[in-house]
Amino acid sequence: EREGFLVIDTPLIAEPELAWCRQILMRMLEGGEGRSEGRNLDLIARDGAGGDTTLPSVLQPSLYATELRKLSYRKTALAVAKQLLGPQADFAGDHTIFKPVHKGGPTPWHQDEAFREPGFEYDEISIWIAMTESTVENGAMAYIPGSHRLGVLPHRLNGGSSEANTIECYSGFDPKTAEVRPIPAGAMIIHHGRTVHGSAGNK
Repeated sequence: EREGFLVIDTPLIAEPELAWCRQILMRMLEGGEGRSEGRNLDLIARDGAGGDTTLPSVLQPSLYATELRKLSYRKTALAVAKQLLGPQADFAGDHTIFKPVHKGGPTPWHQDEAFREPGFEYDEISIWIAMTESTVENGAMAYIPGSHRLGVLPHRLNGGSSEANTIECYSGFDPKTAEVRPIPAGAMIIHHGRTVHGSAGNK
């Protein structure tokens, strides 16, 4: 309620299960599963971008690899959501993002709720799990404290492009107030649907 995000920096998922999950996700990312439905895409691709950075992602990977639904933390995650949002809370979806070494691009500043249909009231959290160690050098998550209290801020297509695969929050907050939060593999960060967040590229 105070900051809009909560860091749980103690790993809660054992390494063997993380390795199992990574193997499935990398198979999907490299194999193009979901591409024909527009769910396997380069998140930062846009017209006139240039450069060689990329941000491969799969939207709703558990639709294609149903074994991901056996991830041990899913039951705990739902219990956390019910504790924070109320007993009516339910699972809404999953998403994986991969940042290749040296080529993994930044995730633009955004609010998750900005991707939702406007005109409705949402009460939503995201639970971001680090599949590998998240460091400042490889693009740890960054959050704008208190930004969940600002409402849904102005967004546009990434970089102000006419065509892009994602959106960015471009005003209404001060990036200088960002808190970068590296965490070990198996740890996680919970954030509100209106919390402005993003990350740097993988150096």
